[in-house]
Order: sequence, then structure tokens, then C-alpha cells
Amino acid sequence: MKHAGQHLREDYEYSRKFFNMFELTAQNKNIINVDTFLKAHYLICDYFESKGSSSFYGVLNPNMIGSAFTRQFTEYAGKKKYATDIELCATLFLGIVKKHGFRDGNKRNLSR
Repeated sequence: MKHAGQHLREDYEYSRKFFNMFELTAQNKNIINVDTFLKAHYLICDYFESKGSSSFYGVLNPNMIGSAFTRQFTEYAGKKKYATDIELCATLFLGIVKKHGFRDGNKRNLSR
């Protein structure tokens, strides 16, 4: 994040306040945490701004981002619904694209 614009770094730090420490720092090797979502969002916004595009950056609905994050943990009777890395990534990406937790770039964040 040190290379992103100052306004994006400040908003990134502000956005982190909406999430609990587990969401921000989950360390399982098969889990993508919310901090990674946020960093990707702001770095992609910075890239497009550097190319002359304007964007509405930032978190629109933290609950929707949290919902996308928790899809990785879905299970029933102790059996995980998404067992492989591909399934985990697919459900995570679907959650971000469909839930629209960011102000702009929900689809763009995952297509790069």
C-alpha cells in the first residue's frame, strides 16, 4: 500500500475499522482475509487513477464484504461445502462480485 496515493492509503486505514481482527488477519493458508480484499481494491483503484480514470473508491457496505469473506467457512454437519482451493476462490469471488461491498470496481477487483 505504500505506493498507492495518499487519499487511498487514508481511506484504506479508515475502512479497516469496520472489520474485526479475525476478518482482517485470518492466517489459514487456504483463506483470503478481508485485509487482502481491501489492499487489492485500493491498489487497483490506484492503478486506474494513474491511467487517468476516476473511481469511487472505498467500502460501500462492510457487511457485504464480511459476508463474502465468511462464504469460505460454509459447512454442514462438520463437512465443508467448499473443500478445494478452486472452490474457495470461486465462492469468494462470487461473493465479492454479487454482494457489491465496494463503491466501485466490484467486478474489476477480481478480473485482474
